[in-house]
Amino acid sequence: MIARRKLLTLIGNIFMCVELIATISFIDYDRSSNDTIRVTVLLPNSSAYLSAIPRVAPAIELAIEKIKELKLNATNRRSWQIAYHDSNCSDIESPMVAVRAFIEEKTHLFLGH
Repeated sequence: MIARRKLLTLIGNIFMCVELIATISFIDYDRSSNDTIRVTVLLPNSSAYLSAIPRVAPAIELAIEKIKELKLNATNRRSWQIAYHDSNCSDIESPMVAVRAFIEEKTHLFLGH
């Protein structure tokens, strides 16, 4: 029951983050975006963790679909590109992946740890 509550809280937090990026998407900020909002998710890929990619990815996709339904994405003129990267729960590897994603993928929003 506690794990389910934590998962629902995590899903709620993800939805709030995606709502935030939908709000930010109204601002004309371009990093060579061609109207694409790029999100990088840095989480462990191992299902041993509650916040693993296999558990969180469906919630992120659901939140983005909800934003599209509610037309929160600047009248849906922008598309979404989600990139999932395995953080291995590493304080060393995660920041390196984040910097690489910021430079190479021109990421607008990071989710994860």
